[in-house]
Amino acid sequence: MDIHNISADFYLRLNEGAGEPRACWCRGRLRDSCRDDWMLVAIEPPVIGQPYGLGGEDIYHLLLATRHQGQGLFPVSQWPASVYIVRLLNKSILDQREFDNAQTQFIDGGVLHQTYEDAVAAK
Repeated sequence: MDIHNISADFYLRLNEGAGEPRACWCRGRLRDSCRDDWMLVAIEPPVIGQPYGLGGEDIYHLLLATRHQGQGLFPVSQWPASVYIVRLLNKSILDQREFDNAQTQFIDGGVLHQTYEDAVAAK
């Protein structure tokens, strides 16, 4: 899929901004015991699941939260935005508004960009 020609809400670069840009679509706002501003996103292309023990199953949904106090995701208050990236260990989170941290795993830091071009230029 050619992600720079699709209509995404924003673009995510994993690995502190060094990874391949991924198109993201907001799927909801969730909360855990510490914060109420986790953003559930669908992504394309997916994150390869093998490094996380998932074999051939790839990761199509992530949770994101801002890394810096005073910044927000609803709406994104500053571009680019540094975020924590968390994967779902339990897919039931997709149908919930609250989750327990035991249902997730931190995988990386990343950066959100408003456009595909911004994400590529920030490389």
